[in-house]
Amino acid sequence: MKTKVIIKEQKTYNLEEIEKHVKSIFDELLEDKLQRIHTILIKPNLLGAFHPDKAVTTHPIVLEAVIKRLHDTGKSVIVGDSPGGTVAISKVWKETGIYDVCNKYNVPLIDLSKEGIVTIKTDVTDFYISETVMNCDAVINIAKLKTHSLMVYTGAVKNFYGVIPGLYKTELHKQYPNSNDFSYVLSKLYEIVNPKIALNIIDGIIGMDGAGPSAGKPYPYNVLIASEKASAADLVAVSMMNLDIKKLNYINQSLNVDNITESDIVVEDRWKNHRFKALNTQVVLFRNRIVDRLPSFMKNVMKAVLSYYPDFLPNCNLCLICLKACPVEAISKHHNKMLLNKKKCIKCLCCHEMCPSSAIYLKKNIFTKIVFKSEM
Repeated sequence: MKTKVIIKEQKTYNLEEIEKHVKSIFDELLEDKLQRIHTILIKPNLLGAFHPDKAVTTHPIVLEAVIKRLHDTGKSVIVGDSPGGTVAISKVWKETGIYDVCNKYNVPLIDLSKEGIVTIKTDVTDFYISETVMNCDAVINIAKLKTHSLMVYTGAVKNFYGVIPGLYKTELHKQYPNSNDFSYVLSKLYEIVNPKIALNIIDGIIGMDGAGPSAGKPYPYNVLIASEKASAADLVAVSMMNLDIKKLNYINQSLNVDNITESDIVVEDRWKNHRFKALNTQVVLFRNRIVDRLPSFMKNVMKAVLSYYPDFLPNCNLCLICLKACPVEAISKHHNKMLLNKKKCIKCLCCHEMCPSSAIYLKKNIFTKIVFKSEM
């Protein structure tokens, strides 16, 4: 069965233009489903308290266009997410611009960490998932197109990690710090929420390149990508980013969840060979390229030789978000400086991901710099 992925070229966050794209996407992918749906949860990417210009979170204009279209069709809409770390969620809502949009259209804005949870046992782990997600009629997923320092890429599938409440997300990073193991966690979570997903839209108008998901640089991908299947949308996105899909285990596993292959995916001819230019993917390929592919008996030796670990830049403002987000308590504050216990650090990069000042980077030893020749 063929799976359609729609790509809309869009260079600015112009509400009127994006509304037209959203209407077209709805008409092609969602019209039949809408007749059977009443209450819809919109799940944006609200990683942390970042201004929309930082390109870390779903842009509020894209959210507004989707809300307006759903209201036009008479649907009941709620917006919810469970941001990572320990930043007050009210600050996340305000800084990302999401609060103003929801307030404008009188849409309930929900902290998925505080609305009750459902426990789902799997062969991987026990998942604690927001009750709101499991009880709504359908979910519209509005992700952000970004590189990711641990998983290489983050888009539609990984955005569902936000349905897990609060710091339990950090606990899963603690249990599965290796990207290959964590891939299975993500694909298993996707399998759980998949029946609720009505539509996926990836906001790539301005996405992120480099040390994502929060410390990279805004990059004009100039696209909106949409599909009924999150795995299909992600496959098209990573292909356009010129990333090797064979190395992105969680996307391959998610394609298996959807029972689709690359040949099943249909895109407009003009986009089939489109590639984004001048991307700095070396920074996110670093971990996967060597360390995660080593035989187990060599990993400890090579990890010592190819040393890399989180470190703090001078612009650190001592907000302590990294300290609170670290799942193994490897970070401490001493004499107005942040310190890392390298022996305890599991390199899950939660600190890097949550830092609102982009003040955490991966420090490499001289040998590692020579081998990889990539700037962090």
